[in-house]
Amino acid sequence: MSFSQDVRQELSAQIAPARHCNLAELAAIIGMAGEVFAGKGFCAIKIRTENLLVARKSFTLLQKTFNISVDVSAHIHRNEKKSDRVYTVLVKNTEAALKVLSALKMVTPDGHRTDAAQADSILVQQPCCRRAYIRGAFLCSGSISNPEKIVPFRDCLFIQ
Repeated sequence: MSFSQDVRQELSAQIAPARHCNLAELAAIIGMAGEVFAGKGFCAIKIRTENLLVARKSFTLLQKTFNISVDVSAHIHRNEKKSDRVYTVLVKNTEAALKVLSALKMVTPDGHRTDAAQADSILVQQPCCRRAYIRGAFLCSGSISNPEKIVPFRDCLFIQ
C-alpha cells in the first residue's frame, strides 16, 4: 500500500463530532467527486469514485449528518489497459438532496444554485472546519510523499 493510501486510510476513520465539520468535509467530497443533477421538480446528488474509502466516508457522512437514505453501488469499469472498480453514492430523493445541498450552501432556500467558492468560504470559517474540508479534499484527490523517502536538500548533488 502506498504512503498516500495509508494516510487516506487514517483520515477516512476520523469522523468529526461536530455537524459543521461534517458539512465542510462533505462539501469538499461533493465538490471534488460529486455531481448535482437538477431538473424541473427533480434533484439528485451522485458521488463517483474509484476509492472505496471515499465511498464509505461519503455514505457515513450523509447517514450521520442527515439521516437520509443513500444508494451505494459498485461496478467494474473496463478499458484496454486495466479494470477499475467504480463506486457510486447516490442521493436520489429530491427532498433529501435539496436538504443536503441547502445545508452545504450549494443552493439557496428557494432552490437556486449558489457560487461554489462562496459556499465553501461560509463552511470553513472555523479552524476545525478548515481541517475537515482539507481532509475531504485529500481523500478524493490528494497525494503525499513519504517523508522518510525524500532526499534532504543538503544531500542533493548539484551539477554545474
